[in-house]
Amino acid sequence: MSGSVRTSLEEAMRRSRTAIVAARRTLEDDGRLPDGHDIVAFGSLARFELTPQSDLDWLVVTSEARSFDAAPLIETLRSQLVDGVTLSEPGSSRLFGETISVDDLVTPIGLQEDTNHTTTRRILFLEESVSLARPALHAQALRGVLDAYVKAKDGSDRIPRYLLNDIIRYWRTIAVDYQAKATQKNPKALRYLKLLIPRKLCYVASIAPLYLLHSGVAACDDPVDYLLDQYSTPALERLLDLLARIARDGDDTVKEKCERIAIAASRFIESSGSADWRAAIEADFRGDARKESADFGAMRTLGKQLHADLCGIFHAEPFDSFSREYMVI
Repeated sequence: MSGSVRTSLEEAMRRSRTAIVAARRTLEDDGRLPDGHDIVAFGSLARFELTPQSDLDWLVVTSEARSFDAAPLIETLRSQLVDGVTLSEPGSSRLFGETISVDDLVTPIGLQEDTNHTTTRRILFLEESVSLARPALHAQALRGVLDAYVKAKDGSDRIPRYLLNDIIRYWRTIAVDYQAKATQKNPKALRYLKLLIPRKLCYVASIAPLYLLHSGVAACDDPVDYLLDQYSTPALERLLDLLARIARDGDDTVKEKCERIAIAASRFIESSGSADWRAAIEADFRGDARKESADFGAMRTLGKQLHADLCGIFHAEPFDSFSREYMVI
């Protein structure tokens, strides 16, 4: 990975770590959060891709029966996590900004009661969440999610298909939901580019631990312990670790693909931190020449190249055997 790309990604990770430390210090000093409650952040902060334009997506996750109004604490956090910026509130879908129990994350999995909201919260908790108050409670809840998937494994496969299938299901769901939302009046260009680059990369980072388990790279006595360690690691770090492993064992063509994937991640994080860029891509999206435009068109082209590079990696060894066995049919 080139020095400039590494520096850009490291800056995003540093900004995210600093924000998480600040949030934990603020909540500890405040003292109003009851025992058995955690404030869990999602999105770019949890992926370690925080920018000044990020939302603060959050849930209160509790092991207690009583609820808690976290709104005053969240207002404080939104204004303190990035210098000189107040992070945006969660969207209007009511996916975030509420209190849920630990049990809500694992009951149910599948069938009619497993709605878009329950599936989304569970998979996002797995692949991109971070504790802002009580890491031990977060780890306990994450272990509960992983236990629910791993205990359903019948022992015939090296990896829990139940978990992999749900990660794939969620990725397909957000792809379908993008099209359903395309007719709404909300900004469309950013949602499209997020699907093309950071959400796709988060999906890759989410199956990376299962690929490493399948390939034998990760030797472990207890799969839950291994997966807990992996999914406690931010998505961006999991992605970069996977790319480093693939590049180390690959030829020059593979190394170039890995470099371009890292560049795509870096450029999106840099660009999405600019309010001017966000406004420009929405303006481009309404124009006739949007596919060739300087802002939206350039990022779309980067996303298309990213897709080609990921396909090149997934359909070649050593990844190909994993793709054929677990991800095609």
